[in-house]
Amino acid sequence: MKKFVIALSTLLLSSTAFASWTQEQKDTFSELLWVPEQAATPEDTMNLVQFIDCLTKYYESKYTFEQVHRWWYEPPRTELVKEFVIVNAECKRMILAQVNSTSI
Repeated sequence: MKKFVIALSTLLLSSTAFASWTQEQKDTFSELLWVPEQAATPEDTMNLVQFIDCLTKYYESKYTFEQVHRWWYEPPRTELVKEFVIVNAECKRMILAQVNSTSI
């Protein structure tokens, strides 16, 4: 698990030189993840945007947009749900660490 977290962190912090999604595809993916109820304040909105960006970078680096978009509408598969939960938690951890390091 520790190796996965380190690999994920490295992946998320690395360059997006291998990115293959168009801006329109990134926007579509972001819209799927956007939850307006979680953006009650400007700080919440900024954190949600960073969180969605983190998830987008991960999935963009690993899968085609068509794969991810298709999975969104299919019945959940255990391995994909587990991966999403892990990536979700790592993105949240990274954002919280950033917020805590910049808090006054």
